[in-house]
Amino acid sequence: MRTTQRYSLIGALALILSIVGINANNLFSLPFFNLKPASDSASQVDKTLHGKVIKVADGDTITLKDNHGTTHRIRLLGVDAPELQQAHGQAAKKWLSELILDNSIQVQVVDQDRYERLIGKLKTTPSTCQKTECEYSVDLNLQLVQLGHAWWYSNYKKNQPKTDHTLYEQAQTFAQNNKLGLWEKPNPVPPWQWRKNKQ
Repeated sequence: MRTTQRYSLIGALALILSIVGINANNLFSLPFFNLKPASDSASQVDKTLHGKVIKVADGDTITLKDNHGTTHRIRLLGVDAPELQQAHGQAAKKWLSELILDNSIQVQVVDQDRYERLIGKLKTTPSTCQKTECEYSVDLNLQLVQLGHAWWYSNYKKNQPKTDHTLYEQAQTFAQNNKLGLWEKPNPVPPWQWRKNKQ
């Protein structure tokens, strides 16, 4: 009885499909049976990447080749370095390049921006570590701010852990008070304002 009912249902379905002009053999070619898998961009968020830096575009954007051979454009979380055309823009890029280009780092990814860059915190090992494997404990984003190579990008602090808010604010105050990097000259123009003025 159950077998008969099953075949009756299949027959009814074939009849309905034929009425609306759909060949049962082509059923699985319909759009809702061919949904493409979601982009793997979502899977890139909230993860940790390890790899080698193969390019430094400027003081807050790099390209990483991870340990699986995949390349990722990374926008540094919580910082905004001067644009290359701004005062100290080239210096910020130079400092970051000398520190991490062709070196292995860790990236703690938290988000993705509208340009499909991953947003994350760069971490490296302490220069004093003599072990074969050292912990990635040095926050390079924070160092950029503390040494005056970038602003703390407080407009996007929601993406940062709350514990970082105080650290980054204090780092910027330290750089300002000691006239480090971009703070060497009075009244430097923040890059977000510079970009707005160029529009």
